[in-house]
Amino acid sequence: MNIFRQNMFPQALAISLLITSFTQLIRSAEVPAGPTPQIPSDPEALAPGTYPNGSVTAVSYTVDASKVKFHNGNDQNDIVFGIEGQGPIPWTLPSYGRTYVSPRIGAISDEASTSNLGVIPFDIVFNGFRYEWEFDLTFWAPSAAAWRPHPSKGVMLGSIRKNGQEWNDGTPHFHGVLSVPYRQSEGEGYSMVDGSFGVGDMDIVTDKAGLNAFASIDFSAAWFPFDQGWTGGYMASANIDSELGSWIDPEFHSSNLPDDGGELLEWTRQFATWLVPGRFKLPGVNSKSDGMLFTTSVEPDKVGLMMISVAANEDGSGWDLWGRSNTEADGLFQEESNLDFSFLYVPYDADRLIGGHIRGNDGAVINGRGGFALKRLGTGQYELTVPNKTGKDGMVLLQATGRYHFNNRDTIAASRSFLSYEENGRR
Repeated sequence: MNIFRQNMFPQALAISLLITSFTQLIRSAEVPAGPTPQIPSDPEALAPGTYPNGSVTAVSYTVDASKVKFHNGNDQNDIVFGIEGQGPIPWTLPSYGRTYVSPRIGAISDEASTSNLGVIPFDIVFNGFRYEWEFDLTFWAPSAAAWRPHPSKGVMLGSIRKNGQEWNDGTPHFHGVLSVPYRQSEGEGYSMVDGSFGVGDMDIVTDKAGLNAFASIDFSAAWFPFDQGWTGGYMASANIDSELGSWIDPEFHSSNLPDDGGELLEWTRQFATWLVPGRFKLPGVNSKSDGMLFTTSVEPDKVGLMMISVAANEDGSGWDLWGRSNTEADGLFQEESNLDFSFLYVPYDADRLIGGHIRGNDGAVINGRGGFALKRLGTGQYELTVPNKTGKDGMVLLQATGRYHFNNRDTIAASRSFLSYEENGRR
């Protein structure tokens, strides 16, 4: 595989990476049972498969938009999705289009998980009838008989898995960015909270780096359930009346974290510009030596995606955190709103971990575990080798970290850190 980083400036910054296998990445915990599916009273209604709280599970989606001729025309949603690899719990995609897509976990089987893929959304056929993906799929469609990821039950992270794309729609070559909105999904599935069937909860949305122009591109996703012992949560944007952090919802975090989000995050200001917008810490964790912090925007606004970067403090006391709009023209992180984000802490002692903290200027492993090798090919370009593995065996999660000096100002985060990876076909 190759890993590429697209950056507005030619400096090399640090990267955290995590290779998630489609077999299992373990964080041991006593796993409770999930809710009982409330199957609608219809003879054709289908129950979901395994409740996905006992294992990390991941998926790689492929996207074909070659049939789209007009980026903003009537055919803008004529894209075809497929699954290249998934597991250990099957995923599916009951709702998708050019903007938001709705990954669902715990499909009845691999066959059910791909029942609506490989075709244009408006060409889905079930029992001889043609259905429109956005309105007509119901509980008896195999792709909808799966679990909707919910922010009180775990963290869903994603990566762009193609190093740039150009579709047959007359628009230029672009690089992708990704966020994971935590609400307002139009995709169906069974609730992880009470087992009911319906629409809602989490989606994934992809965008063009540097532009407010939603576009389809290959991506991967992984689910880390709190019940399995993973540490994570969902933090709210800064409150103008307070510099203390807070949870988006009191239930949106793992049970081993404090109920008061202000114990983890403090927002800072300086002359209305946030040089270091947030200072983040985890109880009992040395941010330099104990593990990695992965973050992603969960802002549901369709105006444009936010980007979140972190950097571990040298004394191990925590991480500095920055957020910025995908479309900002300068290299500073100065946003004072729309900074809702999720985070996942991955300790280096996690069983079967493959990944680590990489120094960007030479590709050296600062701290890491598992069998992998990485070398720097050039500015923003790296080659990652995982022995005997291909893109069908797992996915790569990427996180921009490190620090960068700009215009004689104190340390600020990576600017245009558009991270992606793409398999190069060699083993």
